[in-house]
Amino acid sequence: MICLSNLVFESGLDLNVVECQTGGFRGFPPKTAMHQGKLVFAQLKLYLPLSTFRRCVADHNGEHKVKDFSCLDQFFAMAFAQLTYRESLRDIEVNLRA
Repeated sequence: MICLSNLVFESGLDLNVVECQTGGFRGFPPKTAMHQGKLVFAQLKLYLPLSTFRRCVADHNGEHKVKDFSCLDQFFAMAFAQLTYRESLRDIEVNLRA
């Protein structure tokens, strides 16, 4: 099992955000921080050995009779659900649609 906190610090994932700017026009809230760059999940996907995954799928005939939702798509959906502590299928669906 991979410890996510150790992976973040050892791999050099970019978690920086632009600093908040205070002030603004009277009556409007100040500008908030906005992430610049790739999201953490996108950065984690870069470390996956996709050639090994595709070879395992081919060895076990995982794409047999698959029309739309490939094994790789299902793996990414389940990895997202696991990393974000989703508790139900409905919760996963709502968050993936968002």
